[in-house]
Amino acid sequence: DPNVNTKDPVISEADVDSERLSIPFNLTPPTPGLSSRDTNQTNIDILAKLDGALMTLPGGDLRFSVGAGLLQQDYRGILVSGLESGRDLGRETTYAFGEIFAPLVGEGQGIPLVHRLELSLAGRYTRYEDTSSPSLNQDFGDSVDPKVGLLWATSGDLAFRGTYGTSFRAPSLVELDPTGAISDILDFPVDNALATVLFLSLSPAADLEPETAETYSFGFDFTPQAAPGFRLSATYYHLEYEDRIGFAPLGSIDPFSTPQLLPDVIYRADSAAMIEDLLRGSTFISVINGVDSTDHAAVAGDLFARASLGIFDSRMR
Repeated sequence: DPNVNTKDPVISEADVDSERLSIPFNLTPPTPGLSSRDTNQTNIDILAKLDGALMTLPGGDLRFSVGAGLLQQDYRGILVSGLESGRDLGRETTYAFGEIFAPLVGEGQGIPLVHRLELSLAGRYTRYEDTSSPSLNQDFGDSVDPKVGLLWATSGDLAFRGTYGTSFRAPSLVELDPTGAISDILDFPVDNALATVLFLSLSPAADLEPETAETYSFGFDFTPQAAPGFRLSATYYHLEYEDRIGFAPLGSIDPFSTPQLLPDVIYRADSAAMIEDLLRGSTFISVINGVDSTDHAAVAGDLFARASLGIFDSRMR
């Protein structure tokens, strides 16, 4: 007896205003600077679903659920401390899913050591399409992710269960937003001396890719009928990520004390051109004494000539 469900579009909108206090330590005395940032995001989600019972098995009804939807997302970030961004981010996500719940053995069948046996199978298809203007040229493709679950009850008191599945997540539009990219150039105490540090933050690295995961779990539930209300459960979870999206851990209060532990975060630039490329990806650059911060080539050349220069790369990756 299938049921057809078509839901009204889910529409949401969020406006966020934030401020960031920056203190360039190379100025004497240190002079705080305040940078403001406004963001707006709109989501429209349209979903259709069909579910119900397909047939009756010895253990009960074989139930199913299938559906498909379209998620439209629009995002704009604006840095308003004298500069405005020039990119509207957008994405269309097409998805479809299906699930089957099969009670293979029921309580009344009287099969020894198989009081209940239930199988669940599910799968999800997701496809991403970039609608940004100008384009990010990052569609992230598509993915099919399965999930399987099994419950085996040896009696009315004891049941064992397990699941296995995979997942796929593309970077969110917030994580891809380049408009908050800030480069702070400051003097930082390292080994009882001052070193020049180029601190990169609040932006994605250029090669940001989707994260994937493989997960499984197993456990048991003990609910003795002789002791109503008593329940003992245990579950083991295993989650293994690849290309997990996030900010790199700092390692300690002073990460420069152990830079060898963070070679992808704290490093020396290979060339002035490398520094210039990093600066061009920044929306806002804090002032460094004696150098025009709007001249990326001049800043890069000045920084690369400093033997004590270190780059602290705290971008999303």
